[in-house]
Amino acid sequence: MLMVSIPAILLLGTISFFQGQQVDTETSQKYLQNEIRSKQDDLTDEVKSATSIINTLTFNASIGEMFESQSVKQSVYNAYLSFRDYLDPTTKLLLSLNPDLQDIDYYTDSKVAGLRGNIHPLSASDNPKFLKNIHVSENPQWFSDQENLYAVRAFPITVTPTTGTMVMLTYNKADFFRPLSKQAPLFLYRVTTAQGTVLFSSPGWKNTHFVNHTAAPLGTTGILLDVKYATTLRIGNRIVYWTIIGVLLSILEIVLLTRAFTNGISRNFLQLKGKIQHVIEKPREEVSFDTKEKDEFGQLSNAIGAMVTRVHELNDRALQAEIEKQSSKYDALVNQINSHFLYNTLSMIDWQARQSKNRTISIAVRELSTFYRTTLNHGRSETTLKNEIDNIKAYLTLQLVLHDYFQVSYDIDPHLLKARAINLMIQPIVENAIEHGLTESKKDAEIFISVRSEEGELLVQVTDNGVGIPPEKLKGILSKEAMGYGLRNVDQRIKFYFGKQYGLHIASKVGVGTSVTIQLPLQFEEGVQ
Repeated sequence: MLMVSIPAILLLGTISFFQGQQVDTETSQKYLQNEIRSKQDDLTDEVKSATSIINTLTFNASIGEMFESQSVKQSVYNAYLSFRDYLDPTTKLLLSLNPDLQDIDYYTDSKVAGLRGNIHPLSASDNPKFLKNIHVSENPQWFSDQENLYAVRAFPITVTPTTGTMVMLTYNKADFFRPLSKQAPLFLYRVTTAQGTVLFSSPGWKNTHFVNHTAAPLGTTGILLDVKYATTLRIGNRIVYWTIIGVLLSILEIVLLTRAFTNGISRNFLQLKGKIQHVIEKPREEVSFDTKEKDEFGQLSNAIGAMVTRVHELNDRALQAEIEKQSSKYDALVNQINSHFLYNTLSMIDWQARQSKNRTISIAVRELSTFYRTTLNHGRSETTLKNEIDNIKAYLTLQLVLHDYFQVSYDIDPHLLKARAINLMIQPIVENAIEHGLTESKKDAEIFISVRSEEGELLVQVTDNGVGIPPEKLKGILSKEAMGYGLRNVDQRIKFYFGKQYGLHIASKVGVGTSVTIQLPLQFEEGVQ
């Protein structure tokens, strides 16, 4: 019997050997892809952060007016006050929020050059040489030297039409490319611009042992990440070695016992693999790994189940921590606004409009005052439904002053106005409907806002009859990949304050319109029923 089983076992061993090699190769490729993707994502985040900062500055009309101040014959003292009271605090805030950012400098041919320490004449001889080659472009232009990395962008002509001004961000090169410095021993990296300028390269980039090469663009930033890796990239060779040892030991076993044992292991392995694959594909669905089996697979299954549960708990904590962080930033920015000055100024404008009998301006100013009052909400995140309704009515009144191609209607249960809500939960939805849903060509364009209660829940619905959202875009509109503050931020804030079972529900059909429903628990202020 043993002699009969030897050829079959040897054949099985040969097949296992080649399968082990194939698994080894596939594992190596996955490792390579994951390594490159990880570095690409880390560096893309750094570049996008810098791009966001520089766009915020160069498209800021208030900053542009400061550099244009001499052309409109403002006094030097007024320009100095503008820089002191607006530009300096903005610069300090950006530097404090971005630890890797070292300096923000401006270069201009305006007469305001020299009023602050970071505002330099554009024609100064000690300026960086690469400033001479700067031109208006969609993305910042990048340069580097031995220690620093520079992102430069010129102000567009729409912001500074009569002066030439540009802003330069300075980063510590080692800190900016920190993800690439912590490299695996099998990889080398190089970062270049679309024009071929080398911004960073790993020591030993020209090493002949690293002959394989691949390139990965960093999104639409115009920057390219080049990766070299060693000729032999192998991990997990022990799979092959243990396969050979297993085959040699299996020759001593009886064919039927070996076959039964193998079938049992394969069955348990496939079941466990199927559960793990289900968790990978649908991580939010519950998958039970619990088993009463006492063997190794039973222990492994229970251990994996405990690990998956722990990972879910950590993800939930990370999500709550991120929401708290964003909420803290929001509260900090809101608290910086001098609300009394704002309201007094708006009241003065309203009085002037009434004296001039300009009813449109008076209405617009009063609605603007209401909008800012309900938006700021004294720096608090929680509010009442009445404040949210006042906020969105003021916002829509202002929008109708600017755009008169749509109508608005309401169906609001007045008994629910004292219900608890969170600040600014309706306005982003309405703004999204106006900007992306409605078109001026549609004669009967309308936004309908309704408030009702149902089975202990508060339902606020915003419906438009606009262009609708394509199904492929609708699936990911609340996911992590969605860009901007908008709907995903509102959904996450609701889940943070009221629980995961609440949030946004979106239904849309192309050519018919979109309906967004805000689902909250029906809770009233203390002492109100």
